[in-house]
Parts: sequence; C-alpha cells; structure tokens
Amino acid sequence: MLKLTTFLPLQAGTRRPFLDAIGGEFIVAAPLRAMAGTPRRHLADAMHCPRLKSDQSGTISAVTALILPIMIGVMALGFDISYRAAVRSQLQRTADIAALAGAGLYASTVSASSALTAAANVIELNGFPVGTRGGNGTSTLTDTYGNYSASISFTSPGTITVTAQRVVSLIFSHMFLSTSSQTVSATAAAQISPRASGNLSCALALNGSSNSITTTDNLTISGGKNTNIQMSGCNLRSDASIQFNGTPTVGTPNIVASGAIGGSYNQNCQAGQTPCDQQSISMPQVPDPFASVYGGVLGVSGTPISQPAGTSFGPAPPGSVYSSLSFGSADYTLSPGIYYVAGSVTFGGDGSVSGSGVTIITTGSIKAAGDSTLNLSAPSSGPTAGLLFGSVSPGAAVAFDGNSTQNLTGAIYMPNGSVTITGSTNWPNDSTDDTPVSNCLVSIAQSVTFAGSSSFAASGCASLGVPATYDLPSIARLTQ
Repeated sequence: MLKLTTFLPLQAGTRRPFLDAIGGEFIVAAPLRAMAGTPRRHLADAMHCPRLKSDQSGTISAVTALILPIMIGVMALGFDISYRAAVRSQLQRTADIAALAGAGLYASTVSASSALTAAANVIELNGFPVGTRGGNGTSTLTDTYGNYSASISFTSPGTITVTAQRVVSLIFSHMFLSTSSQTVSATAAAQISPRASGNLSCALALNGSSNSITTTDNLTISGGKNTNIQMSGCNLRSDASIQFNGTPTVGTPNIVASGAIGGSYNQNCQAGQTPCDQQSISMPQVPDPFASVYGGVLGVSGTPISQPAGTSFGPAPPGSVYSSLSFGSADYTLSPGIYYVAGSVTFGGDGSVSGSGVTIITTGSIKAAGDSTLNLSAPSSGPTAGLLFGSVSPGAAVAFDGNSTQNLTGAIYMPNGSVTITGSTNWPNDSTDDTPVSNCLVSIAQSVTFAGSSSFAASGCASLGVPATYDLPSIARLTQ
C-alpha cells in the first residue's frame, strides 16, 4: 500500500529562502491524495523551475574573460601606433627644417657640399645624435648613429632631399606581432624657387672694385649718343656697387648690388616685363657660380705654335697651344673645339669670324675692334659646355670696341679680369628692335663696363650647359 506523507508548513522566516532556493515554486502542503485527480501536465508545471533556467548571473564574467585579451591587444597596438606617429611627426619636422636649411645655404653659396653639411648639422641639432658621416659629400651625405640614420642628397639646379629614419621598439604590440621593432621614416625636399622674372643674372661683377659695374654714355651708335642695355628676363648684378653715368637707357627686371647704386638712367623695358629696373641694394654677395664648373679648364699649358695659314682651321693639336690668334679683314671659320691660346686674341679690320661649338681660353686678352663681326657660339656638351670666352689670368680682359658687332651665344668668364663692351653686342640690325639675337649671353668678371648697345639673355643658357647665376638669395620652398 501506498504510504501517504503529510508535509508540514515551513516556519516563518524560512519559507521564502527555501522557496527561492528551489526556484520560487509553490509547495503544496497537502496530502498527496489531494492531487490524485490532477492532470500530469499540471504536475510537471508545478515541479518545473523557470527561474533557474533564465538566470544569467556570471555571463558577464565569461564574456569579459573572452574579450579582455582582445581589448588589451587593441589598446597595446593603439599605444604603439600613437608612439610611432609621434616619432614620425618629430622626424618630419627635423627633415623639413634640415632640407630648408640646406637649400637656403645653397642659394647663397652655390656650394652643394656646404648645403649637404648644413642639412646634416641641423639634423644633429634637432634630436639626432652626432653620428658617422658617409657619402661622396658633393651629391650625397649620410649620417648614422645606432637606431638613427639620415640620408641627404643634392639634385641640380638646387634641390635638397632629406630622409630621416629611426628604429623604434614596439612597447606592447610586439607580444602580438612577429617583430619587436619597426623603422619609422620621414622625407622632405626643399628647392630653390626662382622668381617669376629676373631671378638670373646676365651680368655679374665679382667683388674687387668699388664700382664693379659701370655704364657710360660716350659712344655714338646709330647716329645718336646712346648706351642701351637690354637684359631679357635677367638682371644686372654686382657684388660691389653699380654706377650709372650719362643717363643711359636700361631695360632689366632688377638692378641688384651688394653695395650702393648711383647715378640715373632711362627705363626702357620690353613689353610685359615686370618688374622693370627694380633696385635692390646692400644685398649679400653672390659667389662665383662658374668657379666649380669652369675653373679646372681655364689653364693653358703646352708647346706654343703659330696660327695656321688660311681662313679655316681648328684647335691646336694635343700638347700644343696657339701663341696668339689674330683675325683680320677676311672671313674666317673656326671648327668646333677648345682653342687654347698662350697670349692674346684679336678680331680686327672689317672681317668676320664664325664658328659653332667653339671655346676660346687665353692667358691674355680678347679684343674686337674696327668693323669686325663675330658669329660665335659655345659648345653644348663637354668640359666647356656653355663657355665661349674664358681666362683665369689676372688682368685679362675682354673688350669689344669701336664699330665691332658681336652675335654671341654662351658665357664670357673672366674671374680675375674685366669685360668692357662699347660695341654692338647681340643687337639686331634694326635699331628700333631690342629683341636679343641670342637667347643666351651672360658675363661674369671682376668688373664689367657697358658703353654701347648690348642685349643679353639667359633663357637658353640652361640647355647650353651654362650654370645658373642667381642674383639674390633665392627662396627655398618645401616641395615634399
């Protein structure tokens, strides 16, 4: 027989905890026989514990345990990324100011090695330790110390590129990555920015006399007493002072002197040329831009020989130099090449001398007088690319006098001498037209004097190989 059991009611104060412990179900404290007619599904419902089934306490801990490593990894990666970004920003600032310093110094010295050294010095002054330097020193320079390294390069005509690098340790993210360090780098490039007009000089007088560029008005041209100087897109520049005498006519974007500018002149710039005859005084001196390019080719050595007979000839044979050259009242043709002359060169009479790809280097002076006509152009390649006349001898001079006419293309370089032009140089036959005959004629000498109709230009000099002569310290701008 079934034995019936009776459940007694719980004591006050213990009922609720007990009910909660078993899911809060209501316990029927009645004889089991009272449930005899109860359907099974009701009995099952009564015995079921839905609160236990729906209880979610502890799930947050489980989820946290799962995602916490991921969160820590993300935070670590974010910290290292922020650290590398801060290092890169510092490297970028260092590269920027180093590139600007190098380009700025090159603008005032025209020395690539000085510019590279200046950039390296600035890098070391801005967080980089003093390191070991390498490279060729003229177009490349490196600076390395431990985790720090920098590479600096110079590209003609005036660009300094700096790349600064640093190896940084991965403080946290190395636990999740296969490397414990990473290289951070930044690159900057600064370039000399030419001005819209007149950034180049067509005539540069180096320091050595109080008035190193003078213009006078003492020659009659085309029936009138007039000195007319036209410089298309390039400037008149002196490392000393400039003196105008007799009110000549001048048309050039800028007149620039390291000293003073005296006298007066008439403005006559080409249409659309801006600025026109703008003066700048007390400017820094411009270093000789030709010295590093042509300085090594101006020496004259060899066995002197006489000028060949006839009106057509070429340079002296290897090992020989001409003792002098003299051109009279005939039409001469010079073959391409370098004419070394251990003496003077004279163009006289009413003859003409023509030649392309010609360079004349002397130990004496070069003079054109009478009614002579010169039609000469410099070579565009080789060691004397762009150089037409040159001499390194003290006191050597180029003088174009009288009614001589010169149609010249190239550079005249007399670093220890003078250039005096009183004839008609690169001036069209039409006296009303001041357009230059040549798109490249520049002159650098210890002193320069104009006293005739002279037309200079520099737009075609770069393609001929003539080094640029900047009249003012150019502006260095970041291009990268």
